[in-house]
Amino acid sequence: MSNHVIIKGKNDRLVIALNPDIDFLDLCDILKTKILEAKDFIGNSRMAIEFSGRTLTNEEENKLIGIITDNSDIVISYIFSKRADSEEENIDLDHLNPLIEEGKTHFYRGTLRSGSKIESDGNVVVLGDVNPSSIIKARGNVIVLGHLNGTVYAGLGGDDRAFIAAIYFKSYFNYYWV
Repeated sequence: MSNHVIIKGKNDRLVIALNPDIDFLDLCDILKTKILEAKDFIGNSRMAIEFSGRTLTNEEENKLIGIITDNSDIVISYIFSKRADSEEENIDLDHLNPLIEEGKTHFYRGTLRSGSKIESDGNVVVLGDVNPSSIIKARGNVIVLGHLNGTVYAGLGGDDRAFIAAIYFKSYFNYYWV
């Protein structure tokens, strides 16, 4: 039973491998049990979720997401999955408005050198690397399109929906959501 759902952590996401050969409702029960067992270990975190091993319908994916959010303190930032009904999907733009309307964003092009500092009342997007001993502080989100090796603060002022994203994270974390 325990091998029908396997939960593993990756650098940037939580991977949930689902056995394709057992009944979906059984998978749901097993996932709920495993999420509850891992709740204290995972804690209150914002992360991407990847479903693998099984092709899911939109309804099945939503059911699994509901199980995760109802039984843990995980805030899901993105979902990776192979969907059975994903040939052509109409996206409800009203649903995406919170993601699109992010407000003021500061763009920095180039490498943020050691000792450099960026502070922003909005979001920060770095088109390059962030070297060790550099600091980024933002009231909103921080996105690094490169290597993130410096110190980053996101959500200053209490924005609990703020996130930090990078193409490459340093192997140990020095990032803060305040």
